[in-house]
Order: sequence, then structure tokens, then C-alpha cells
Amino acid sequence: MTEAEKLEFMETFEIEIKNFFTSISNHVQKHPELIEVLLNYRIQTKSMLLNNLSKIKKSIAQLNDPLINEKFEKMKLNRENISKLMSLNTDEYTAALSEVDALKKEADQIEKEISARVSQKNFSGYQKLTWKDIQKQLLPNECAIEIVRTNQIYINDSAGTNYSFIILKSTGYPVMLMMDRPITWEEEVLSLYRKSINDRKDEPDLYRRLWKGIKEKAGTATTVYLSSDGIYNQVNLNTLYNSETKKYLIEEINIHGLSSLRDINELKIKPLHIPSNVALIGNPVFNYDLSKLPENKKNFGNDLAVRGGFGFVLDQLPGTKTEIETIKTQLEKGSVNTTALTEEKANESNVKKIKNPDVLHFATHGFFLEDLPEATLAQLSKTERSFYGNPMMRSGVFLSGANNTYSLNTINIDHIADFEDGTLTAYEVMNLDLDKTELVVLSACETGLGKVKNGEGVFGLQRAFKLAGAKSVIMSLWSVSDAATMELMINFYKRWMNTGDLYGSFKEAQLDVKKKYPEPYYWGAFVLNGR
Repeated sequence: MTEAEKLEFMETFEIEIKNFFTSISNHVQKHPELIEVLLNYRIQTKSMLLNNLSKIKKSIAQLNDPLINEKFEKMKLNRENISKLMSLNTDEYTAALSEVDALKKEADQIEKEISARVSQKNFSGYQKLTWKDIQKQLLPNECAIEIVRTNQIYINDSAGTNYSFIILKSTGYPVMLMMDRPITWEEEVLSLYRKSINDRKDEPDLYRRLWKGIKEKAGTATTVYLSSDGIYNQVNLNTLYNSETKKYLIEEINIHGLSSLRDINELKIKPLHIPSNVALIGNPVFNYDLSKLPENKKNFGNDLAVRGGFGFVLDQLPGTKTEIETIKTQLEKGSVNTTALTEEKANESNVKKIKNPDVLHFATHGFFLEDLPEATLAQLSKTERSFYGNPMMRSGVFLSGANNTYSLNTINIDHIADFEDGTLTAYEVMNLDLDKTELVVLSACETGLGKVKNGEGVFGLQRAFKLAGAKSVIMSLWSVSDAATMELMINFYKRWMNTGDLYGSFKEAQLDVKKKYPEPYYWGAFVLNGR
């Protein structure tokens, strides 16, 4: 099956899974052993599809089978061309719809064949970890927290949302905290959170709603390994303000965000280290000097409505120039092999040639487009819905030439294989070669946003880079200040080069920025997730 088919197949079990969680919730007080059942289930299935796809990709590289490699490259090429055709304006896209459909069918068929061949030859599935395996990795001052979100229908037929927080300490059995909330709770809390960030005003009630109960169960733990779900993927817990201590959560505890608690095992065995090679992309020239382009690329463009109805002119980000230059100097002083792509060289074509740097860093504009209305999707063909309804097509970063693309009118379809529109979408990111990449840094706006799917995480740039092979991603949850971001990133690399501690350096860099810019809006936009 393709990834989309696997996801659709998994979604058919949502009712059964919801009933399973509901049953446990109703009986857990009399039968606390059910907490172990639920936690083991989540450890073994959380982000299962993401991990399954990542393992298949690694197996392809390990097998080094010429036939599989050839098919894999063909599938990637088809998807590249599909993405480019989706950038056409309405009339051109309509004319190319049959070609898009054919490319998609061929790519899907190849994906099925590759998945089957890899499974037969070298794919052994999951290592079946349990909560006891996770507990062995925890120190006395640490705990692991699994968040489980489900929709609920109560006895009076009212709809609601249930959050279960399973807390695992270094000794003893896991314990669970449950919260039943009205269906509007998430929207209300998220709206309040975003308002407090944008208004630069602390809202202590958010700490009570999102963390206080968890803190009471976690006790004296100073380090938390957190596997999030639901709304917890959309807020930075470090920015919550505790009115009793007059401190933000970042000042009280260390939070390690993980795709799954399974990742604790790998995280724990990693020694402190600094990267050996880094690729930096920043300060793109959004307005190309067309006289410098090859003839066959001068008339590429598209319709503003194609990518979700947004019209804009991208402004240059002067801070990204300083950011890239300063980080490059820091890294080279530490004898780190560094490649910097800036100005015209910060383009899609060059980015797609990058293979397996230890760190891949983007300093540019990012974007995330909300879901299209159901009424709009209903008017589209099945092929169109599969792409315009795909969150991977609605998030990305802008590179050189993006303004040219969004201001011109036509694309020369005869040269579609050469066409790059200056917009690197999450859909395209999945094709990058990052199997040996430790960290991707997205020093750009809203790069951590996407569509949240219970049990699988956020579908957007974060997932795309992990599917491409990256172990960890630094990303933002809201539009960020150019100056504050520059200072944060420069400080982060400086500390990492001195200590080799990735997580510690990121946190200390945020605290340093906080001294100059106290409001979370400036220092709290970025989160680090991975292993």
C-alpha cells in the first residue's frame, strides 16, 4: 500500500481505538493495570506510519538493489514533476490534469512495489518495546509523559474531547491523569494562547489548563520526555507562565519533545558531539534578475490562487544574511565543513542536490496554509483533492525566485522538468536525501505548523523532514522577529560548538534571548522535536 492508503486504512480503526480508550478510561480506577496496556499500545503504535516509512527508506539504502534503487528514483522524479505541475495556473493545470493523474498512478504503483520488495527482503518491523524498557532509561530526576487525545460521545450524546496523560517515573508503575473537556475546549485554549503571545501578555490560566495537573503527577522531576498529541503539538509549553513562582516553564523544567517515547532509547545512547558538516541556506533573492537566468526559465510563473488563495510580495530578510555569515564563521573556527548557499544560490535546484549533511539550516520565509473549506474541496476532482487537500502541499519555505514565480503568468510545460518555482513544499522535502542528517533547523515563520492527526503527529514540514531521514527538527509555531531569531540561532550554534549538547544549547540560547526580549513572542516561537 501507499502511505496515503496506509493512513486511510489506519483511520478505519479510529472508532475501535476510541472505544478502546473509552473503555480503559471507564475502568482504570478499579483496574489500574489497564494503564500499562494503554501505555504499551502507544509506545508500540505512536507515529507508527512515520517510523514504518523511515525504516523502508533506510532498508532501500542498505539493500543497494539496483532495481529497487531505479524504481525509487523514478518514484521521486514523478513526485517532483507532480509538484511542479500543481504550480500551474488554473487553465494550464486543467490542461495538464491527465498528465498529473498518470504520474500519480505510476508513482503510487512503484511505491507499492518497493514496499513489498523491501518487506520481503529486509524489513523486520518494530522492536517491540514496553513501558518497562522505557523506564530502564530514566534517571531518578526524570519522567516520561505520553499524551493521548480522543474524541468522546457522552451518555447525554454531547461531544467532548478526552486527554489522558500517562506519567512514567524511574521507579514504580505508570500513573494516569484524565481530563474530559467540551468539544470547544481546544479551540478556546488555542485562541487564548495565541492571543497572549501576540499581545505580549502572560496568561496564567494557560498554565493551569495545560500543565498544572501534569506537574502535580510528575512530582519533583526536573527533566520530562514528552510525546505530544492534539493541542499539545500546537503550543510551546516552555512559554507557559506560572503565577505562583513568577517563572516560565522553561525556567523550571527541561522538556524534550519526542515523536514517540520509543525515541528515548536512542536519545540516551547519544554522546555529546558537534556536527562535522553543515549546509546553510539563507538570504534568498526573492526577486531574480531575469537577465541572469537561462532562456527556458524566464517565463515560468503561476496564478496567485493556486496555493490557497494568498497574494504577497516577499520582503528580503536582512537578518538572515548576518545569521548565515556569523554561523558559518563560528562553524569554520571549529573546523566544521560548512557549505553556505545564499542570494541567487539559495534556490530549489541547489537545495535538492544537498545530500546528508549533519545539519541542514534554512533562514528564510516559511508558510503554512490552513485547510481548504470542505465546499471548495468538494468541487475538485479526486486527483486535485489528493493534493490541495494534502497538508504537505500547504506548508514549505520560500527560496530564490519566489516573487518572480508569483508575479508572472505562465509556465512553459515543455520544460517542466527544469522548472523550480522558488517554493520548497513539504511534499518536495520528502524526496531529499537526509538519512544521515542529525538536525534540520527551520529559522523561518510557522514551520512547525501543520495538520494534527491523532497518534501520527503533525503533517507538515516537520514530518516531511523526518520522512527524508532527519532525526530532529527545530521549527517555529508563529511568525518570528527577524532580529530575535538571528540572535537565537547564532547563540545556539555558539553554545553547541562549545559543549556538544544539542538540547542544552538550544534551551540556553532561548534563555539568553529572553534576557533581551522578555516576552515569549520573541524567544518562545521555536521548538525542538526529535531524538
